[in-house]
Amino acid sequence: MDGMKKIYYTCKKFLAAMFILYSLTYVAGCKTTRTIEEKEVAMALNKEERISHAKNRWFEHYAKRLELFIDELPIVKTGGVIFLGDSITEGFPTKEAFPNENVINRGIGGDLIEGVIDRLDISIAPLKPKKIYLMIGINNLVGYPDKPIDEFAMNYNKLLDELKQNAPDAKIIAQSILPTSKGFAHKNSAVRIMNEKIKLMAEQKGLEYVDLHPAMADVKGELKSEYTGDGIHLNIEGYQAWLKEIVPADKYFDVLVNLSPMWNNYRGSSRAVNAIDPIEKSIYPGARGPEQLIIYTPKYGKPSTGTNEWGNEAVVQNGVVTKIGGNNSPIPPDGFVVSGHNTAGNWILANLKLGYEVIYDQNEVRFKQPKDSSSKAPVSKREMRIEFLNLLAMMSLRKAPQTLFEKAKNLYFELEELDAEAHSSQFFKWHEQLKELEMKVQEAAAKNEM
Repeated sequence: MDGMKKIYYTCKKFLAAMFILYSLTYVAGCKTTRTIEEKEVAMALNKEERISHAKNRWFEHYAKRLELFIDELPIVKTGGVIFLGDSITEGFPTKEAFPNENVINRGIGGDLIEGVIDRLDISIAPLKPKKIYLMIGINNLVGYPDKPIDEFAMNYNKLLDELKQNAPDAKIIAQSILPTSKGFAHKNSAVRIMNEKIKLMAEQKGLEYVDLHPAMADVKGELKSEYTGDGIHLNIEGYQAWLKEIVPADKYFDVLVNLSPMWNNYRGSSRAVNAIDPIEKSIYPGARGPEQLIIYTPKYGKPSTGTNEWGNEAVVQNGVVTKIGGNNSPIPPDGFVVSGHNTAGNWILANLKLGYEVIYDQNEVRFKQPKDSSSKAPVSKREMRIEFLNLLAMMSLRKAPQTLFEKAKNLYFELEELDAEAHSSQFFKWHEQLKELEMKVQEAAAKNEM
């Protein structure tokens, strides 16, 4: 009996030692030859260690997102579609665009190619996806300009190989890195070189490659100004353009309807104010936090807003917009500055134009177009599209009858068939149809059909 006890305790100590060694190997991020199932077990047993490792090796936001992904594992359905990448992917409105589908967002703001590799056992393997949309690499190019692109390409190649190992049954779509603009436009040559390498690697591995540049870049090869506020991240127009490239044409209109609340928040005539002349201490420059819209007046007590580059601002003097864009704007003695981060900044850029009247109170900021501009018919395809989406958002929010949505759908496809350089008479004819639809929407509302 004593001999059996001795064997038992010896085995127990051995297993305990192996477990500790196994955990340390996992936390250190060392490369092993463990199977996917073993990685899942290790991840489940060492959540705290894994999060600690993520904070030390990467950064706080990465660790928080990783913890969220771990916590979601028991409730996320397998066999879905995964969007994998950095902040551009994290901001992708997957839930809004596909409310009744198993589409999962696994983006982490600030992530690198190497960071994605480090979390495939959590972001991909346990979810057993049927399709993966990958976009990653811009943070490598922007954040590490002294490193050779070939090094990034080598790591990207490794990422594709490990993606195939972690999701052997998934269709993997490697998407091009988006073009940049504004203060990041100088990175576009590196983006193009990296994209050529991504395309070649995808083709060599039998994977699909989606080139988003034709849809997202302007004539200079930069990210279209209407798609971004800061030159890297996308607004709702940018995400709509991206979705159009990957969603079947017959389903795209439904996606636009699903995104109507977001569009209304982007193009609506008012937006909630988070603070006026914030005085509390903040870790954020100018006390402007994520997604916040702040009003700065002379009572702020500083010559400028003090904000960083991740947003947009409008300077208002005597109730009228006199300057648009930029950050850390001087605060005028005869007015105020409207300042927004990310989507709030996008709202400013999309709506507050030079000469527009702007007023605010404790709850919201509102704008009004000059009388001579509000009655003008749109003169470009984009302007018509914006007017159409404004109406679609109103229809969606007011729950218009399905018959009107069918008319809107037909009108949308007519707009898509119009050439951007079409004669103004074609634009005018389409615009007249839009106004007819708008009248029918208003009539339905008056009859309480909405």
